[in-house]
Amino acid sequence: SNVDAQLESRSDRILEKLLLQLDHAVRWQQSVELLLTDEPTVFLECGPGAVLQGLGKRIAKAEGARRTVEARWTGISDTDSLKAFEKEFLGRGAS
Repeated sequence: SNVDAQLESRSDRILEKLLLQLDHAVRWQQSVELLLTDEPTVFLECGPGAVLQGLGKRIAKAEGARRTVEARWTGISDTDSLKAFEKEFLGRGAS
């Protein structure tokens, strides 16, 4: 959660924390740093633009997370980009 920079798996708590993000400060840098500890290979931003991708890359680089800096940073902003994501990462969609 960006509200407290902690992982959350309970659906009721996820919804509660998403709502808190609307009118509370978020801890984006700390959230990304937490995610970097698992050395992810894909970061996905949903919505228009790529601001969070750029911020995430900078945080990863500053943290020295070489593998994560090389990870795929992608975004979904419309139907076409969703279909491309499904095809590339989920193996779904027309060839």
